[in-house]
Amino acid sequence: MISKMKISEFDKVFEIMDKSFPNSEMRDYDGQKKLLSADKDIYSIYVERNDNNDVIGFIAFWELTDFTYIEHFAVDEKCRGKNIGEKMLNEFVKAQSRPVVLEVEYPEDDFSIRRIGFYKRNNFIMNEYKYLQPPTRVGNDFLPLKIMSSPRAITEQEFLTLNNDLYTKVYKYKK
Repeated sequence: MISKMKISEFDKVFEIMDKSFPNSEMRDYDGQKKLLSADKDIYSIYVERNDNNDVIGFIAFWELTDFTYIEHFAVDEKCRGKNIGEKMLNEFVKAQSRPVVLEVEYPEDDFSIRRIGFYKRNNFIMNEYKYLQPPTRVGNDFLPLKIMSSPRAITEQEFLTLNNDLYTKVYKYKK
């Protein structure tokens, strides 16, 4: 069962995050940890623990205007292939009172194709709007990504609101 992360568990969460995401898709340690205090009203991390109470997975998310946005979601590499991620994701989505959205890479390699397939099997829909993720670190470029949503596709107007929320609230990008 997923539950809110204890601050003492942040280092383990960041370790899983760092092994699961390229630098272009995540903040550095200090930047990621700062969100827990600076954006605590809209940013949270839930974790999955094993029988020994060790963190084995996490979902980092934002409560935006119309959506719950999953920014990062990963399972410890030693625990993958055991349906832990599927269980976590389904439990999380069912607990939300509004649609859930997330970003994925374009389906250009086996890894991204498998990731998109995972989300599709878990009731996420690919939206076809053009989206560029703002840089998460100094020196990085914009990253072309796709937006997936559950339990339904999003409208163009919803996408525009989401895009604005992502740029201003999540990435703090000023045009």
